[in-house]
Amino acid sequence: MRWEDVCVLAKDLSEIAGMVTFETGCSDGVKRTFTTLDDLDIFRNPAGRAITSLSFEARSADYTQSWTIEFTTLLRALGNLLLDLKGEEDTVMQVEHVVNDRVSAMRPWYALIAKADFYWITLWSLVGYWVADPALSLARLGITEVMRRIRAHPRPPLGPSLLEAFLLSLIPIAVGVPLNRLRTRVVPMLTFAFGDGELRHKNGEVLRQGVLLTFFISLVATIIGAIVMSHPF
Repeated sequence: MRWEDVCVLAKDLSEIAGMVTFETGCSDGVKRTFTTLDDLDIFRNPAGRAITSLSFEARSADYTQSWTIEFTTLLRALGNLLLDLKGEEDTVMQVEHVVNDRVSAMRPWYALIAKADFYWITLWSLVGYWVADPALSLARLGITEVMRRIRAHPRPPLGPSLLEAFLLSLIPIAVGVPLNRLRTRVVPMLTFAFGDGELRHKNGEVLRQGVLLTFFISLVATIIGAIVMSHPF
């Protein structure tokens, strides 16, 4: 979230709801309230009090309608956007439309990676390998050779042994969990890239690009190596 996003969202919401105020949760555990964009800008989002959540709050003059839109870095499992909208249906739909438009504009280039769960990716990759590898082996051998081997060995082992299956079942934990932790640190789903946070975000971009490039090069090299070792020419 850049300063431009904060200003545009505040402007659009104020046209619907009137006066908009802002509440930040910070890394020092203190919540701070700002009544204007200028006050929020003066805060500067310093490293020691880095913003971890930002809420846009508004209510009608008669208090019959209220809107709270919270962007947070603390609830990854539930998402980074929390909406609490109370009011007439048309107004609520207007607010949702404004928020969705701004969220779409904010989506970073690494959004798919930020949402990825490497535990499940690793697990389903292994399941696919267990299913595909015997099938590909049978296809390469041909029907005649398969029938010959079946006659010679009535119960050939087509899949991994119990020990192999157990050891393979540990791979999603050994690989997926560390990768998820690295993803959370290197590829956050939300950053507040304004004030002093803009420099932190730029430094993070350099780190993200380096880590992701290294990871994909290593992944491709590992896949090619595995194919070559499994099926030598």
